[in-house]
Amino acid sequence: MASLITSTIPKKIPQATEIFISHSIKDKVIVDSFIDTVLHGALNVHRKNIFCISTEGSKIKSGVEWREAIKTNLLSAKIIFIIITPHFKESEMCLNEMGAAWLLSDVIQVIPLVVEPINFSTVGPIPEVSQCEKLLDEGSLDRLKDEVQGALDIPLEDIPSDKWSVNKKKFIHEVSMHIVDKPFPHAIDRKGYETLITQNADLNQSLNKTVADLFDAQMIITELKNAKNKDDVNAIFAAHADESEIDEFKGLVKDVKKQLHAFKPWVQLVLYKGYSGNDMKIDPGLNRFELDEAVARKIIDEDLDVIDSNKKVESLYSAIAEVKTFVSDKDRTTDFHDYFEENYDIDHADTSNLSYWEEVFEMVVPM
Repeated sequence: MASLITSTIPKKIPQATEIFISHSIKDKVIVDSFIDTVLHGALNVHRKNIFCISTEGSKIKSGVEWREAIKTNLLSAKIIFIIITPHFKESEMCLNEMGAAWLLSDVIQVIPLVVEPINFSTVGPIPEVSQCEKLLDEGSLDRLKDEVQGALDIPLEDIPSDKWSVNKKKFIHEVSMHIVDKPFPHAIDRKGYETLITQNADLNQSLNKTVADLFDAQMIITELKNAKNKDDVNAIFAAHADESEIDEFKGLVKDVKKQLHAFKPWVQLVLYKGYSGNDMKIDPGLNRFELDEAVARKIIDEDLDVIDSNKKVESLYSAIAEVKTFVSDKDRTTDFHDYFEENYDIDHADTSNLSYWEEVFEMVVPM
């Protein structure tokens, strides 16, 4: 019975208005000042001709279905103001209203009004940025006055110059002071957002490393507390010591040797020639079997040139490049340079030298 009674009660039809203001409810103070000081106070637009969901005299009446109210007033409006602030851009409902407004822009004057920190680069999907105006700019407000006056057929004598000038300046002052007192969250563009994401990732990485280092330090402290003598202490520090540059170099070289020695000796020599670019002559008749097999496996071609796209070759050359990058670092410690000079009689960074491959990578040159 209740549903039957409800269904027979006619819905209230919202009254159509001439000015529609799309805005965030969080910007009520700004919109109230815009209506009271600019539209009503200076331009003599009656509040009943203004649709605004947050302002007394202009908001949805009790009992009116709000979706129908918004739809009706959008379609009846002669001007749609879109007051775009950071609050507006955070509201899904506001963005929906903006989309609907642009669909009607061929028949209804749509005027976006941006408020700092929103600017023309951060305003968002506006079909023509040149259509935007700054809400707190005197020139923009003067152009707004002309639009309202023309759309609503307001006689010139109804808008005295002195009255307009006073109310315009009053509005800018009121809203500016409000924003100073309650500033907007800072708006950023896409590039700024991506920069912050990168910085956040770097900071998280640093934080994770710091936490890991702290955990390691706590473990060392616990172990040191349980140490019984000097030998135990030395063993603890040795176990937790960072890998030295010498150890790191040895690890990189070990990887190169493992990959290089997976090839037959004559093929290694061809790989060296390809890597170094040295114009050395290799007689294919010296070991035809090894070279023919390498050709068949598409490691080298018939002219004894290396096929760089071969995955194993790519991996080997990449491993050698890591060695070169490591030893070429100018920040390497004196200990590393001393180690290299003591063990090898060659330039530590010249990986294209045949002697480098022989001494460091332990390649045996076939005769």
